[in-house]
Amino acid sequence: MLVKTACQIVAAEAGSQGRTVDLAALPPDLVVQVQEIELIQALVNLLRNALAASPQGTASVAAATAGEFVKIIIANPRPVRRTQGAGMGVGLIIARTIVEAHGGTIVRDDDAAETRFVLSLPLSGVLP
Repeated sequence: MLVKTACQIVAAEAGSQGRTVDLAALPPDLVVQVQEIELIQALVNLLRNALAASPQGTASVAAATAGEFVKIIIANPRPVRRTQGAGMGVGLIIARTIVEAHGGTIVRDDDAAETRFVLSLPLSGVLP
């Protein structure tokens, strides 16, 4: 539910700018115990960053279980070159602080085609 809420918040902003957020189907067993507003803020920050960095104005979100963790992947196509005047990076710092306070991590995992940030959070009932 938190992932969907974050996507809805950003999709409303993005749509007015001709940008899109694609949310993959989410498995129903992805349950984490977190402060909802804080985690939504972390996801919104990462989604906004992904859209700002995407040359096509698109970002995608997917989630799955990985052992005792939920992995949320936010990705965007890689730009040909880095744009000047991008943000100050505060959104990522805030997102990382929120995720780490919930026993999770954020890792950047790029390939030639995409920039990806992977959030890992303990499944509900699993202590960090």
